[in-house]
Amino acid sequence: MKQQNIPLSVYMYNGLLRTYAGACAVPYCSEEIKELYVQDAWKLFKQLQTTQNLPMNVNLLNSLLFVHTKANMKEKIEGLVLPLYEKYAIKRDTFTYQHLMEMYLAQRDMDTIDRLYGVMKSEGVEPSFYCMNYYLEMAMRLQDTNKIVEVLEDFIKASKKYL
Repeated sequence: MKQQNIPLSVYMYNGLLRTYAGACAVPYCSEEIKELYVQDAWKLFKQLQTTQNLPMNVNLLNSLLFVHTKANMKEKIEGLVLPLYEKYAIKRDTFTYQHLMEMYLAQRDMDTIDRLYGVMKSEGVEPSFYCMNYYLEMAMRLQDTNKIVEVLEDFIKASKKYL
């Protein structure tokens, strides 16, 4: 695109970041390679901020988050990526929580999944079916019948919207 002098748009940056996330999710991808993909994603993100001066939005931040969740980099997520939502005054959406909950479920961090689900609902973010599934799996692993009932009621409410 540089050779053709085509300027990168927000949509192109978003797609490129998501491509790095997909590369990090490839089975048997080494930690060293994942780190390289994450570094490249940050270079791309910084380019978006500095040279292109494009507006920041939730999709771009979610794509950067997606790279890190697929690379399973909890520390970088909490220290570098999540603060960007506050910096740019962008509200987290269903996909933000979905990416986080998927990673924390893979790490078996049940307390964080429970906390995220509560925060999501308290902020008025409607949980996706994926989020509800992650929360249900957490509740079943903990054998917490109250949480199981809670999420099953959420499934029923959500299902009624689509019927």
